[in-house]
Amino acid sequence: MLAFFHTIVARIRGFLRPGDLELDFEQETATHLEMAEADGRRRGLSAEEARRVARVQLGGITQLRESRRAAWGLPWLDGFALDAKLGLRMLRRSWGLTLAGGLAMTIVITIAAVVFVFLDEFMGRTAPPLDQGERVVALQSWDAAAHRRRETPRRDIDRWGATLRSVEDLGGFQTIERRLIVANRPADLQSFLAQVETFATTDYALALMKGNELPEAERQRIAQQLSAYTGLSIAYLLKTNLRIEYGAFQKELLADREETVGTLDTRFIGATLDPIAKVASNDPQSSAISSAYVAAYNDYVRASLRYEPGIEFKSGISIYDSWDYKHKPPGGDRALIALPNVLPDLAVAMKQNPDLKVMVNGGYYDVSTPYFAGRFEMRHLPIPDRLKSNIEYRYYESGHMVYAHLPSLKAIHDNVAQFIGRTEGR
Repeated sequence: MLAFFHTIVARIRGFLRPGDLELDFEQETATHLEMAEADGRRRGLSAEEARRVARVQLGGITQLRESRRAAWGLPWLDGFALDAKLGLRMLRRSWGLTLAGGLAMTIVITIAAVVFVFLDEFMGRTAPPLDQGERVVALQSWDAAAHRRRETPRRDIDRWGATLRSVEDLGGFQTIERRLIVANRPADLQSFLAQVETFATTDYALALMKGNELPEAERQRIAQQLSAYTGLSIAYLLKTNLRIEYGAFQKELLADREETVGTLDTRFIGATLDPIAKVASNDPQSSAISSAYVAAYNDYVRASLRYEPGIEFKSGISIYDSWDYKHKPPGGDRALIALPNVLPDLAVAMKQNPDLKVMVNGGYYDVSTPYFAGRFEMRHLPIPDRLKSNIEYRYYESGHMVYAHLPSLKAIHDNVAQFIGRTEGR
């Protein structure tokens, strides 16, 4: 009710003060074109070509202006006034012809209205093509004030249409970001994860083991299901033989927008540094929050500890090229030169100390150390069945740095505190 009241007030204001809205429209249009031109220049277009592409993407200014007027003013009152003015003028000149023409127009409009209602009711409206099982749940638009995309639920679309405010809002009706907004999964995260885990450990794993012997029909079916779960295109998955290389998911998911998804935390999205690369070359999560680590450390060391050695603190250094990966597993006769597998070490420790308890924590949105990879590895821990109950798992709706999500920070704090309390032998 309140939204309807605001809509009426806004329309009356637009009718009484059309000049202000026209000025706002011109300013918004100019800003939109400038942003689009700047984006084009960043992609390597010349200034003239960027300007042309921006105008094509924006569409007809006249049509947008008319849509704006229809959204904010009282177009029916304007139309009525204009029709009345023209009708009186014609009536003074030729009253007989005017009456005949009015009657004919009334009949034609009535017939057209009946036909339109029939077609609309029984043949339905045109909708964007969707894949089997998909449903539109939201529309996406650009929030100019916040400089970010926003999503509007399907139930609010009709209400949104009555409260359009800008050119950007109008453009929002033209874009359906199907990869992020079209839902083909359970609303509950845990139910969805259980479904995906089953697929990964049954149909998907079996398909990978079959290799080149996998029938084409089954290959297509697996690709379609994998696309539904990951958001990657079916064509891409078929080209990669159903295998997703490390870093490829982050690079490919939003490749059409030249954006990269975070590795340590997929909730973070940033500009792609190399659009033609095969895998991601940067991590938007690190770019977004690494400076906070440096600032917090420098402030704590210098302000609280009063330690000022005059050296530079770096959040990360390149050590992997010279890292010594040698590890001698329990019972081995020599160190292995490979990525260390410490599962045998943990298994020996748990066997030697049956009271040893293990707590596994992780973030669902971590691609660097995926949550299910940890659970999968622990399933292969060589320990007796009686020791399996010594292991517990806690996962959070966050990334590698679980504490970067405040509700998860509180949850992991409480869970670890309870774990310590239960296991310290009180």
